[in-house]
Amino acid sequence: MESIVTEKISDNLSADTLGAAFQAQSELFERFISMARSPDESEVVKMMLHKAIDISIALTGADHGSLILLDSDGGVADSILSRGDISPELRTVLIESAFKKGLAGWVRHHRKIGLVHDTKNDDRWLTFPDQPYNARSALALPIISGEVLLGILTLKHSAPNHFTPEIVELMRITATQMAMVLENACLFSNLNNSLRSLGSAHQKIEAYSRALDQELEKCRQIQENFLPKQLPSLSGWHIEEFFFPARRVSGDFYDAFMLPGEILFAYTDGVIDARSPNEERFTKRRLFSLLSQPVASALELTQKIATDLFAHIGIAPQEDDITMLTLQRKRN
Repeated sequence: MESIVTEKISDNLSADTLGAAFQAQSELFERFISMARSPDESEVVKMMLHKAIDISIALTGADHGSLILLDSDGGVADSILSRGDISPELRTVLIESAFKKGLAGWVRHHRKIGLVHDTKNDDRWLTFPDQPYNARSALALPIISGEVLLGILTLKHSAPNHFTPEIVELMRITATQMAMVLENACLFSNLNNSLRSLGSAHQKIEAYSRALDQELEKCRQIQENFLPKQLPSLSGWHIEEFFFPARRVSGDFYDAFMLPGEILFAYTDGVIDARSPNEERFTKRRLFSLLSQPVASALELTQKIATDLFAHIGIAPQEDDITMLTLQRKRN
C-alpha cells in the first residue's frame, strides 16, 4: 500500500518536493519526541504547533499561517498564529469569524481543502479593517485523523494565485502527517493526564488507608478496654482465658462474674447485644439485674437468663451467636 501511495504522489510531485514533504514529517516527529521528554507539556505542544506552521510556510513560500485546533465537540480548543504581534482580542475576533463564516468554516463544513486563488473574488474569504496582514491568496487544509477533524491549517500569501496544484498536493501530504503527530500528541497528553490522575488517586488511597489504620487502632484499643483486665481468682479453681480476633477489630466480647454460691458466669456480646423487634438491645444492665437475683444452681441461672433473653428477642431475627457458660463448684 505504501509503495502505491508513493508512486501516485510521485506522479504529481517532483523528487525534491516529495523529499521536502517527508523531511517535514521527520521534523514534526522529532518535535513530538522532544515533547515526550519535557516536563512542561503544554508549552512544548504549542512549540510543536508553531513548528508545524513554520514548516508549512517554508514548504509553500506563504507569508503567514494559522492553525485552529478543535475539541471533541467540534469547537475551537486553541489557535496558533505564525506572527506574535497581534493582540489576543484581535486574534480571537479573526479566528472566530474565520471559523464561523470564513474559509476555515467552509473547510470545517465540507472537510475538503479550501483554495482561494484571489481573495477579492472569493466570498469565502473575510477581510477585516484591522487585520495585521495582506492576503490575496489562501490555502486551508483540514487535519483529519480517521473520522475526526483535529484542526484546520490556513496559509496566506500577499499575491494572488500563489498556491499552485503542486503546493496543494504537497500540503495535502503534510496535513496527513500533521494529523498523525497531533493524534499522537493528544494520546500522549491523555496518557499523561491519566497517569497524573492515577498518581493523585493513589495518594488519596494511601492517605485514606493511613487514616483507616488509625481509626482501626483506636477501635482495637476501645475493644481491649471492654475486655476484663483480670478474671475472678477463686480458691480451688484454675481459670484460663484465650482471645484471638480474626481481624484487628473483632465483634466478640466476653466477661466473667463470680456470683454468690460460687457460680462463675461467662458470656459473649451476642447476649447483651441481642435486639428486640423494636431494635432495643438486651444490655449489660439487664443481664446484671438477672445475675444479682439468687439462684440455687448453674442450670437455674442459665435457664433464667435464656428465658428472659429470648422473650426480649421475640420475633426479631437473631443477629449474632449467643454463648453463655455457667460454672458451679460442687460441694463435697
